[in-house]
Amino acid sequence: MATAGELYRLARLLREVALAVTAEPGEVPASLGLVAITEDIAHHDHTTVGEVAARTGLAQSLVSKVVAQLRTAGVVATRADDTDRRRSRITITDAARTGVFAARGDRSITDALHDRIPGLPAERVNTVETLLDRLIAELQPTPNSPMGQSASSGRGTTRQLDGH
Repeated sequence: MATAGELYRLARLLREVALAVTAEPGEVPASLGLVAITEDIAHHDHTTVGEVAARTGLAQSLVSKVVAQLRTAGVVATRADDTDRRRSRITITDAARTGVFAARGDRSITDALHDRIPGLPAERVNTVETLLDRLIAELQPTPNSPMGQSASSGRGTTRQLDGH
């Protein structure tokens, strides 16, 4: 049975793999704060800096700074809140969602797994990828399926797990 400590270590390793895969060659991988803020905005359309700060546990000043950087980069758009003009509503731009996020999100993790787990034979890396596919299918159901039912991972293929 896995422990909380093991889960945290696994989450850190998987985050490192994801950051390495999504960085462009020569680009410094994004900070965890930047990733947490961007992911939160992507999952909570038309959100505010205060709401992002509350959900992520990050300082409002950091969230505000990162949102400004993301806006300058064209990743997010802001508009004044309809009920309180002093507050801004934040959303991921269509260009970022369909361009940058989609292209980087569809990359294979195989090389990054080899880099992060040196010495792991290719067949074991394949097994790890198969297990990750299964976890994704089990833990991230589609909007119309209840938790626990197998759902497509959105990558178009699902590998078989040793005949199970």
